[in-house]
Amino acid sequence: MEFANKLVNAAVKAVNRNAVINTCLIASFVALSVRSLKQQYEIEALESEKESLDKANKAMKKAIWDWKQQLFAEAAATETALVPLAKLKAIYGEVPTPPAGEAVKEDTKSSSAKLKEIGPADLNIPYDQNASKVGQQQQNGQQPKKRPKRQKREPGWLEDFIQ
Repeated sequence: MEFANKLVNAAVKAVNRNAVINTCLIASFVALSVRSLKQQYEIEALESEKESLDKANKAMKKAIWDWKQQLFAEAAATETALVPLAKLKAIYGEVPTPPAGEAVKEDTKSSSAKLKEIGPADLNIPYDQNASKVGQQQQNGQQPKKRPKRQKREPGWLEDFIQ
């Protein structure tokens, strides 16, 4: 028992000393510094990789643009090209759109002639005349009934309720 008391007293004295506390603080600072340094190296590596990927991406975009221009030039140069110029422009989305005014007007006339107004009777859905009292009141020019306003409670109402 005496040995246990001595051991506990020694531990309490060690914890109360500033040297032990300072040592723990310094050790944690060193551990955090090492972790931060590793993260900094990783960030620098990722940034350099990003720069190289950006350069490669720009080079690929330029190569694709050059190939596209060469393909258009070859299609425009000869009449017997494998893929005609008009088809290439349609593929790449560079075809001018036709005047949309006339085509749209004809399309709306034909689609509106096809449409039919349907209601609940056409869908075989039973319609309850009393289902919407608010709608009926609005149709008759009456204002719908409003719910009563909530009463404002005093600030201490919850404490009174709990007790």
